This record gives sequence, C-alpha cells and structure tokens, in this order.
Amino acid sequence: MLTDIGETERRLGAARTAADEEEVAIGRRLDERRANADRALAELERTHREHRGELEAEERDLVSRIQALRDELKGLAAKAGAL
Repeated sequence: MLTDIGETERRLGAARTAADEEEVAIGRRLDERRANADRALAELERTHREHRGELEAEERDLVSRIQALRDELKGLAAKAGAL
C-alpha cells in the first residue's frame, strides 16, 4: 500500500509539474499574441493618421478651389451687371 501511495504521489507531482509547464507556455503564447495585436493596432493607427492627413489636405485644397471659383463667379456677375 505504501508503494501505491508513493506511486500516486509521484504521478501527482508529475501532473502538477506538467500543468505548471503548460501554464507557463500558455502565458508565453498569450503574451506573444498580445504583442502581435499591439503591433497590428499601432500599424493600423499609423496608416489611419496618414490617410486622414492626406484626406484633410485634399479637403483644404478643394475648399480653396471652391472659394476661388466663387470669387471668380462673383467677379463675372459684377461684370455682367455692369453691362
């Protein structure tokens, strides 16, 4: 019976060791996935900022062109009114 208890304790110890090792491995994989997700998010945010900056510059250009066309139209209307 003592042999059975010793064998059971040995198996229990081995199972605990295996569980601890698996827990550490899972923790490492989780940390790696988190790091990958953080890098992907940073890249997404960077490209978003770049695209937003490009779109804002395009918007400013279009607003400027619209204003120039309005000014031109006002000038033409004034000339037409003077005729």
